[in-house]
Amino acid sequence: MTPETAEDSEVGGRKARERIRHRSEILAAAERVFAARGFHATTMELIAREAEFSVGSLYNFFANKDALYAELMDTIAASFLSGMEQRVLPLESPVEALLAMVDMRIDFMELHRGLFRMVMEQSSGARWHPSGALPQKSKTIFDQYQQRLVEIFERGIQAADFDPEPALYQALAFDGMVNAFTLYWSSHMDEGLSREQARHTIVNRFLKRQLNKKAGA
Repeated sequence: MTPETAEDSEVGGRKARERIRHRSEILAAAERVFAARGFHATTMELIAREAEFSVGSLYNFFANKDALYAELMDTIAASFLSGMEQRVLPLESPVEALLAMVDMRIDFMELHRGLFRMVMEQSSGARWHPSGALPQKSKTIFDQYQQRLVEIFERGIQAADFDPEPALYQALAFDGMVNAFTLYWSSHMDEGLSREQARHTIVNRFLKRQLNKKAGA
């Protein structure tokens, strides 16, 4: 067996980087197509055309459309959790952490507006199936997000910043309102509803009712 040379290693590293870049390009193209056409109308052929790859090349990366969709959602979910760990969890104040979470959720909805609308609007349809809109890995990541959110509320209760209600219930109420309003905002963005208005509404309709006067937002 011939020992690997430095040149061989460099070539292998370059090919690995190219494969990662191509995979990212395919996922970005898939997000655009899913957002524009919905899950059922999207095909591997349409994604290949959008990504400017051959259909055969797509199958070198993903076995089928469901596998591609699953990796897309998993990648987005992992990115969201990473953002939470960087932008939200380091904040000592539970109040500031929730305010940062609102900003992050709005940012994320704005970035993935079309795809999230597709998922939410079709998730109740009889034909919609991919693991109940989220693949298993994404569901696991979502569970981790919810647990971290509960922990923020627990810290707020201990600091007497939040109402002394069960942290889980407050976290679910907060998450539900943010979900509903960011989805509504993303659907009416073109009608002049700004992100500042969206943030103001979420903060005033939830945070200022849930936090005591010590934690005024």
